[in-house]
Amino acid sequence: MMLSGYLLVAQEQKNVVLKYASNTEIYCNIVKRENGKIFIQNKGKVDAIDEKNIKSINGKSIDRFFLELENNKTISLPLKDGKLHYEKILELSGSKTELYTKSRIWFSETFKSAEAVLQMDDKDAGIMIGKAYSDIYVSNKFYDEDDIKTKAYFTIKVQVKENKCKLEIYDIYYYSYPTSGFYSGVSYVSGTPSITSYPEDYFLPEIQGKRTVLKESYKFKTLKLITFLSESFEDNINKKITIDDF
Repeated sequence: MMLSGYLLVAQEQKNVVLKYASNTEIYCNIVKRENGKIFIQNKGKVDAIDEKNIKSINGKSIDRFFLELENNKTISLPLKDGKLHYEKILELSGSKTELYTKSRIWFSETFKSAEAVLQMDDKDAGIMIGKAYSDIYVSNKFYDEDDIKTKAYFTIKVQVKENKCKLEIYDIYYYSYPTSGFYSGVSYVSGTPSITSYPEDYFLPEIQGKRTVLKESYKFKTLKLITFLSESFEDNINKKITIDDF
């Protein structure tokens, strides 16, 4: 999401850490973002910096920094009983059978991997529970460099009744591909899990005797994934079922 026209006039951001592509850091005030440039104030002087010359602001990508400003909060994830758990109830028009069929079609067409499995498929009860995963790119570093290809696993539960549907997404955990893994500070440790779960295991496993806090990258990409799944489900559940002429 580009927020190139997002202006900070009454909300000038003071004393931020701006890191250039050269890894040089300065403390400055962010005045505004406009037309691919970040206007900063440093030592009383306002300069326009090309975005391509900036690596991060306060350890975050430029888009993420301004997105959080737009939301006026840091990235947060939906929790239930202290665990990551998203749920949404949709008021719809359709019979229980029709809504269940649409939900079943959505799961089959969205998750085509052999690892996508329906654990419960009860049309009469109107309950479907399945496990699947989606690829995301994250970073274990302190700045934004989302270069680790990771499988984000999750459980999806759908309950339907007449004119109503409930979608739940939970049990999210991450596992890196063999070519990725933990960044040890020197190189990647191949084939290791990115993290077992969130947020009950909020820390990454120990790396060289140290415990590393989960980076914002995981939160941001998980929120994007949940949003995508929810919107995709809602779009499909509202479509009419069509049968090809054969």
